[in-house]
Amino acid sequence: MFSIKKISRSGNKLPILSSVFIVMLLCVSGAFVMANDSDNSDATINTTDGLDYTVAGGCLTISGTGSMQDYTSATNLKTLYTFTSCIIDSGVTSIGSFAFRNCTSLTSVTIPDSVIRINQEAFSSCVSLISLMLPGNLTYIGSNSFSGCSGLTSVTIPDISYLGSGSFEGCSGLTSVKIPDTITSIPGYTFYGCSGLKSITFEGSQPTLSSNSFAIGASWKSASATIYTTGWGSSSVFTSDVIGSYSTLTYVTLPTVTFKLSNGTNPIIIATDFDSVISNWPNNPVKVNCVFTGWYSDYSCTVLFDVNTMISADITLYAGYDVISVSVSFDIGSYDNVTVPGTQTIANGSCATIPDLTVNGFTVKWYSDPTLTAEYDFASSITADTTLYLGLTAVVVPVDPDPQTDEGLTSDVDSMLIAGLILLIIGIITLVCMFAIGFPPINPIVIIVDLAVIAAGAILIFFGV
Repeated sequence: MFSIKKISRSGNKLPILSSVFIVMLLCVSGAFVMANDSDNSDATINTTDGLDYTVAGGCLTISGTGSMQDYTSATNLKTLYTFTSCIIDSGVTSIGSFAFRNCTSLTSVTIPDSVIRINQEAFSSCVSLISLMLPGNLTYIGSNSFSGCSGLTSVTIPDISYLGSGSFEGCSGLTSVKIPDTITSIPGYTFYGCSGLKSITFEGSQPTLSSNSFAIGASWKSASATIYTTGWGSSSVFTSDVIGSYSTLTYVTLPTVTFKLSNGTNPIIIATDFDSVISNWPNNPVKVNCVFTGWYSDYSCTVLFDVNTMISADITLYAGYDVISVSVSFDIGSYDNVTVPGTQTIANGSCATIPDLTVNGFTVKWYSDPTLTAEYDFASSITADTTLYLGLTAVVVPVDPDPQTDEGLTSDVDSMLIAGLILLIIGIITLVCMFAIGFPPINPIVIIVDLAVIAAGAILIFFGV
């Protein structure tokens, strides 16, 4: 009996041990599952590129400095974690190949301006991605980077230098695309299969278009689209080999905005969308000794252009400036032996100083015009570079009467007349006394001298009358 009881107890112990073991397994499994569930809501993923990958609340945040590592089609961020949104912090410079490939739950991604490169298939087959803002400093979009992103409806490509083949292939939800003037070539299959594409805008000159660049497939023969170019769009450019099976294509020339910089450089001409405001403004121009004040509708820069104006035709805008300082130069014309006064540099709105210039025998005046008709007022404010012109006026100096003048001649005539009368009187008196009273004694020589005096007086009286 004992042995039977012993055997009986031993037999009862087996189910108990089994039950304990099962419970322990369940607890361990539960703890493992709970640990994994905890990781799914908040985790840090270790990678080899030196960047920090943090997931919280379904949002993947990538931070740090440098390039993301490249992945493979089999191993990428999706295999490490499932998330619905992604924020890439400033400092990251490139997005690795296949990084987000087939992340079907990804609905939005924020890409900073520090990113200059998106490598091949980085976002391919992200079918739920509906919002995409490409950074302004981006220069490279690798092949098939966004292929299969059927949820995208529109995309504006920044001023990149490289656009890989198949970049947006199969983006069937894409309805419009804008291609910048920096793109000179569109490889094959770049927009292949974009069956919803209705508006294609080219902002620059004609790029090289490869076979099937925009082909949408034979099943879309009823589709129509409008192609906006700077004037080169035509059926001879967009052949069926390039554009596919659109039934109707409309070619429209974009309105252009000409920006005249007024600083000695060539104007900037850009194309803009129809009935829209200008979105791609050039950088503010620079002019020596000036401050840029804005873009104006008129050449004189008196009417500031309204940035909310809808553009529907070609227009020209003019750069306006405020001058910091102005120069005043002095033109002496053809005068010889006159030193040119130095150019004056004065603050805008102030007055010039009268040059220290003296020319003997002349009055110095300065004029605002080369014809010397408008004498310049040095109390006037100057707001632009100015040239003043020299004018000399001879100074009239009073002098004694010239013997050759009428006044001198009159004085001389009176003197001659008086002298002649005196000589004539003396001669006659002497002659009468000589013969009447004998004094002076009659002498031939005295008589001759006396007659000469009388003759001289007569001559003077003749010329003095």
